[in-house]
Amino acid sequence: MMKKNKGQKLWKKAKNIIPGGSMLFSKKSELHLPEKWPCYYSKSSGYHVWDLDNNKYIDMMFMVGTNILGYCNNEVDNAVRKAVSNGIMTSFNCFEEVKLAEKLISIHPWSDMARF
Repeated sequence: MMKKNKGQKLWKKAKNIIPGGSMLFSKKSELHLPEKWPCYYSKSSGYHVWDLDNNKYIDMMFMVGTNILGYCNNEVDNAVRKAVSNGIMTSFNCFEEVKLAEKLISIHPWSDMARF
């Protein structure tokens, strides 16, 4: 049985201080299960998420939630840590952008350019 929904209480507060309650329209609880949607997470791992009441869910949302590799993927997390330690968001472009564009174009032969 699910515990009391702390997320709904926080959601009501958020709607008074954040227009629409969330920075993303797709994360509005009213779009899913009004008055019941957990709204906020406390942790995530693999394809699971836990709400503020520590209820565990399988995240099956339409790519608003889990990504193709899941949450807390060690290989991805380590690569991100390495990138952050090398510095991010400079006034120069990162070379990986070109590599990613080449990869996307190679797997989508109908495309000759990429923008992300």
